[in-house]
Amino acid sequence: MNSLGLGQGVAPLLGYSFGSGNREKLLEYLKYSLIYSLILGVVCQAICYLGSSAIINAFLSSRESEEFIRGLHFFKILMVTDFLFGVYYVLVNCLQAMGKSLASLIVNASRQGLIYIPLAIMLNGLLKEDGLAYAQPISDIISTLMTVLLTVIALHQYKKLKETV
Repeated sequence: MNSLGLGQGVAPLLGYSFGSGNREKLLEYLKYSLIYSLILGVVCQAICYLGSSAIINAFLSSRESEEFIRGLHFFKILMVTDFLFGVYYVLVNCLQAMGKSLASLIVNASRQGLIYIPLAIMLNGLLKEDGLAYAQPISDIISTLMTVLLTVIALHQYKKLKETV
């Protein structure tokens, strides 16, 4: 949730910088937001990993039960890419701030829909219930890479536009 808030919080700064044609400020806000979101993500992920047994124990009381063991296993798989959320949300909001609504829509629809659902079905068939858990981090990685690529393309187009004006 912190990562989502950071991504949404930086959007007006990115949008204003883009709208005013201040590429240097846009890149500065983007750089610091990405660094901060990555640090925040790593710290929060470390806390969750260190407290994973306590988190699962809040929902399942018996630490020796099969449900607890499976829950802990799934939790650790799902947490693998949590540090990427901040990067993802900052970049998605950067795309929106730069007026790249179609690119933003594509990556948002891809993460939980176009990529995750087919992956979940395919991996469930291959790996059974573990496949469902692995589908989310794989989807997160693909979506984040797509977002990085689309943002780099948008920034490159913006640089070319600024050079011609």
